[in-house]
Amino acid sequence: MHQYVFGLIRRGPTWTPDRTPELDQLQRDHLANIARLAEEG
Repeated sequence: MHQYVFGLIRRGPTWTPDRTPELDQLQRDHLANIARLAEEG
């Protein structure tokens, strides 16, 4: 048996298409955390 995780992403009421260095860093940190959690199982 395999376990899978499924996530939905949606834009909140304050979403903006503007990209800033802070948002780019936040995204990098978020993806790094997901990778770390995956490695830990």
